[in-house]
Amino acid sequence: MSYLRSMFLASMLFATQAIAAECAALKIMSEQPKDLVAKKDNIQRSEWLLLEYLSSERSGKRAFDAEVARSKERAQKLVENMNELALLAAGQVEQGSAECAKFEQFKSDVEKMVSDREKEIIGYHQKFGFLYSCERISQSLLAHNKIMTSPDVSPQSKRLGPMTLDIGTGPFQMSARVTGAHMQEMTKQAEAPLDLEPQQRYAYFAFSCLKRYQKQEKYLKPPEEIQAQLKACPTTNWAELGMCVSKAAIKE
Repeated sequence: MSYLRSMFLASMLFATQAIAAECAALKIMSEQPKDLVAKKDNIQRSEWLLLEYLSSERSGKRAFDAEVARSKERAQKLVENMNELALLAAGQVEQGSAECAKFEQFKSDVEKMVSDREKEIIGYHQKFGFLYSCERISQSLLAHNKIMTSPDVSPQSKRLGPMTLDIGTGPFQMSARVTGAHMQEMTKQAEAPLDLEPQQRYAYFAFSCLKRYQKQEKYLKPPEEIQAQLKACPTTNWAELGMCVSKAAIKE
């Protein structure tokens, strides 16, 4: 279990408790602040692609092992805090009380953990710029799909959309070693009206971009061929989604 997933489960646990005398920190965490949830999702999305890359490169084994060890350590720390705070959340927690102070510290620790992890991800993106580029290309492909499969799309948008996409992702294509032929293929895949959730489609684009960077595109199955398998991939956790997509997308 990742430490960020533990964090989310902690907020869900607090949300189930009755809050009679509201401790502000407990109330905030129980309501799952949108900015924290969004940051969690962004981090987990980047973590998945990073670990996918590190696990597929012999030179990345040491970094992969270090990432897994750090994640385990942070998850364990959060679980310990959760176990202690769950008992307190079951009763009345008044603002200004010693119990509330513990929730305030927990909130502060979680926010720092997320902030530190964001900085670590930025550092990885600076070291492995192609990962950031694959993320940006995938986000653009997802946006292109939304426009091109809309029932209200105009003929002009259909005509100019691919060119706009190509120009907008140009610098990222270079960084990710995505050739013109690669981009054309991915653009057509983005325009296909497949029955997939946005997360499933994004994960396929990001994974296929990485495989193209690694010059392994010949092992990729097209999304229309594996639509059923992709549709079955979970969308609530990026690590689980990513492993499911990578398994479906690679030829045996």
